[in-house]
Amino acid sequence: MGQQREGQWQWRCDESSTWQAVDVRVAYLGPWLIGLDVDRQRCWLWPDSATSETLRKLRRHLLMHNDLMHDDGFKY
Repeated sequence: MGQQREGQWQWRCDESSTWQAVDVRVAYLGPWLIGLDVDRQRCWLWPDSATSETLRKLRRHLLMHNDLMHDDGFKY
């Protein structure tokens, strides 16, 4: 589970955990699959990981924030 608060991405493992600041970069942005590097750990978001509307909003957010994009191998 992750969120962006005050210009910084945060992560927690479950609802009882505390939020921790993380660095997030886009590794892959495709029509069906999103790859994010969260503190240098690759996380894949599959089509069934959220509603299509939520994933569409996330893709738009990631595209609008170019600072999250890797310079190497980024696809969209």
